Amino acid sequence: AGTVTVGAIDVAPDPQPASGDKVKSYNGATQTCDIVFADAGLIFTADNTTGAEATIPTQTSGKASGNYYLRAVKTDNTSGTCTAAVDGSRTVAFSYACIDPNACIADKMTIANTAVASTGTNVTLNFDANGYSPAFTFRFDDAGKINLRAAIAVAADDTHAGNSNSFVVKPAGLCVYSTALSTCAAADATCGTAK
Repeated sequence: AGTVTVGAIDVAPDPQPASGDKVKSYNGATQTCDIVFADAGLIFTADNTTGAEATIPTQTSGKASGNYYLRAVKTDNTSGTCTAAVDGSRTVAFSYACIDPNACIADKMTIANTAVASTGTNVTLNFDANGYSPAFTFRFDDAGKINLRAAIAVAADDTHAGNSNSFVVKPAGLCVYSTALSTCAAADATCGTAK
């Protein structure tokens, strides 16, 4: 984060008009040579008081996660601390990435009670004055290693984004059956060993 002043020493080809300021720099409608950069982004957190980045643990397929929050933050250029980047109703583009395997079965993720595509789905959340979304859960109805992603368009040319850690979603169980047992009328231990 910080401010960078830009300028031009030698410009080719020579811009027009031939007199006066030849090169101008604008921030919106304001003419300035200063560009202010701010560290900003979205943090997946399990705590809406400290905003510490969450390490999402192993999840179980088909079961809702614990509560998580998004925190939209930016660095205050004066104090150097994290401050709220947004508040109020915002559209968040949620998505997820399949890491292992690197392809997912479509339509298996739900975030904040909304079906989310791996390519992204918009969900409206109401951020508080400290930049926290309301609590939400997610559920993945497949298994594998994934991470969650989120992005908010703060202005026409300013998007804040963030990813969760990569975590494993394990199967809820394993069902083993034999078609050979279906021919045994008793359907119990007297039917013999499955082959």
